Amino acid sequence: MPSDTDGDYVIIRRGNRQIEFMEKIGVQAVFIVNWKSDSIYTLRPAKNSVRLFPRFPKNALITVRILHAKEHSYIQLTSSNFDEYKYTSEIFKVED
Repeated sequence: MPSDTDGDYVIIRRGNRQIEFMEKIGVQAVFIVNWKSDSIYTLRPAKNSVRLFPRFPKNALITVRILHAKEHSYIQLTSSNFDEYKYTSEIFKVED
């Protein structure tokens, strides 16, 4: 899913809501989180967030699989139901 949104993200997760601040383009998107297992979760864009990304279909679903957990980060594999591209990234936990 490479696009003009590639770059650094700040992610805040509270309960089943995830807010992503995409620093490169100055956009904030909200996703609904649904945990499938200890290492797999899905993200569904909230209604207002779908409008921010024209390439997201209304039924957009992003699947994240945690491949390896470290002390302060994890490696994830991300895929979606609207694009064949899969990518890996490292997510770092930042304390409040």
